[in-house]
Amino acid sequence: AVVSTQSGHYAGNDLNGVTMIYKEKPFTKLPEIAHRLQNMYYEQFGDEFEFISDSKRIDPDTIDPYRAYVQVTYVEPFFEDYEKKYRKEDFEYSYNVDRFYYSTPFTHSGSAHGAV
Repeated sequence: AVVSTQSGHYAGNDLNGVTMIYKEKPFTKLPEIAHRLQNMYYEQFGDEFEFISDSKRIDPDTIDPYRAYVQVTYVEPFFEDYEKKYRKEDFEYSYNVDRFYYSTPFTHSGSAHGAV
């Protein structure tokens, strides 16, 4: 699954700060999905669009409120132990999922480990 977060005044009040989860086929690579989303949003917003390719938290004071921004990262479904007892099949681990997590590796310098 992939998370896409839209922000900026240009994204429209109905999309500003919205987080979306995109479910993809197994073994789909994050750069492939990111490229597809980047093209889709560029068609919608044109030059007023910026793709953010790292997963760190974005300070709203550092972005232009009149541009559209999309940030993409990879997420995993999250299940409590009691939920795992009832989800026996692969299908049950892929549907009706409403909680996700992502992890960002730490580096000595504090910079991001990698980008999309």
